[in-house]
Amino acid sequence: MAKDKKIPYEKTAQKWREKPSYCKAYAALESEYALYDAMLKAMAESDLTQKEVAKRMGTSEAAVSRLFDVKHAPTWTTITKFAKAVGKQPVLRFV
Repeated sequence: MAKDKKIPYEKTAQKWREKPSYCKAYAALESEYALYDAMLKAMAESDLTQKEVAKRMGTSEAAVSRLFDVKHAPTWTTITKFAKAVGKQPVLRFV
């Protein structure tokens, strides 16, 4: 069985931040992207693949992939399941 490839979050994010078009788009949607950024960091810190997270959540790998698509905003229930799968606890703050 082939080993699942893990994407190095910090290295990839740094490459994105070097692109002016990315920075401009990110600034315009910063609060929306904050959730996805936190979820990606949590998954990277847990050292789990999307496939492994999906198994822990009791869902498909495709469903986990959709969590990071801005067209599909996850529900609080889904965020909570994701957090538990990666060994975290979600916290909501208004600032």
